Amino acid sequence: EGKYPLVVLLHGLADSKATLVKSLAPELIKKRVAILAIDAPYHGERRTTAGGREMMALFIASQQSKIRGDLVAQIHSQDPQNMHSLFLGNVVHEGVLDNIQALNWALNRPDIDNSRVGLVGYSLGSVMGSILLGLDSRFTCGALCVGGDPILPLVGEYPPAMQETFYAAAPSLYL
Repeated sequence: EGKYPLVVLLHGLADSKATLVKSLAPELIKKRVAILAIDAPYHGERRTTAGGREMMALFIASQQSKIRGDLVAQIHSQDPQNMHSLFLGNVVHEGVLDNIQALNWALNRPDIDNSRVGLVGYSLGSVMGSILLGLDSRFTCGALCVGGDPILPLVGEYPPAMQETFYAAAPSLYL
């Protein structure tokens, strides 16, 4: 009975909703907070064979790079055709749209307090979370962990025809 605040949980690259739910849900539930968590495209229950191959290619590219400490820069340095970058951009774009749809569904429930909606994003989830917080005024608070903007510093290195796509995925342009 009653109405509950809602927290949207966004997981990191190559992870799944199950990880954040397992680590954060017990405390949130004790505090009577509802949770909304979906897998990002090509992650968790939404993983596909092709997506799994691309995730492995991303991992291999990052390990082959001489750059350290910046995953996107590592991948970019090993991505002459920009295929990995396009894949990541698609994951972010589709993930943002999917989370807006999931939020629409959740906020139509009679047991959710629409005036108390938060977001926790980790890594890739913080990138998507930055965009969601900037686009959707229904969020009243957010926590972005292990984030930053790995995209904006690299936009100028992409061909002009691709730059608009990458600007749209640069989280610092939304907050």
